[in-house]
Amino acid sequence: MIKVHAFANQDQKLVRDFVLAIQNTEFNLGFMEDEQLDLLNTAHFYRGGGFW
Repeated sequence: MIKVHAFANQDQKLVRDFVLAIQNTEFNLGFMEDEQLDLLNTAHFYRGGGFW
């Protein structure tokens, strides 16, 4: 079952790992986490919105 919930700070590593896996494994883009500040502080960059 898939459960959708609001982003919480404890989700940070899961989000980062998920996005990097898609970018680099599926699409071979070669992105690093330190090049994407939103992956290091998702709550700050997506406040008031949602990370879908």
